[in-house]
Amino acid sequence: MVMRDWGFLASSDDLEAVSAAAKLYRDHCAPLQLPTRAAFDGSIDDAHTLDYLGYEGISPRGTGIESAALVCGEVLRRALGLEWVISYRGDWFVASSDEATWNIAICPLARLHELECGGRARGCMYTWFVEEAAFDCLLRVAGEEERKARELIEPGGSYLTYLERALERLRKDEPKKRRQ
Repeated sequence: MVMRDWGFLASSDDLEAVSAAAKLYRDHCAPLQLPTRAAFDGSIDDAHTLDYLGYEGISPRGTGIESAALVCGEVLRRALGLEWVISYRGDWFVASSDEATWNIAICPLARLHELECGGRARGCMYTWFVEEAAFDCLLRVAGEEERKARELIEPGGSYLTYLERALERLRKDEPKKRRQ
């Protein structure tokens, strides 16, 4: 077990929580005829399905964003070769391995809570989170990891569109700042 100064790798017993979250959504979606692929196997389709369930108001009863955070974190972990790490405070992160040439640690629950509190919960919150986190990783990786990060960021998706608009606004404001 790799030890970090801020946390430890999740054990196989700990990882049962991730499997249980996926099973919860898989079982809930099985009888439903959804327009999304609801395999809950760690693919980007999991985030799309979570968004659809939230939009339609048909999420499993009694679930908050905690189980969805584990599902979204698993999407990132599988695509980007991250590891589940539990902080000494008990927070769950997906993080680069100690051997990686780049470092990142993402707390899915904290990021989803931030989006929820910021009003993003009405839209594609889960897909937005995965795209935003993939973009954060994209800034640090190369090669195969870069390709996988790009695959998580939907071309023309809401996060990328928002980012492009923000960059365009910054470009427009730059000449104004130079004149001041």
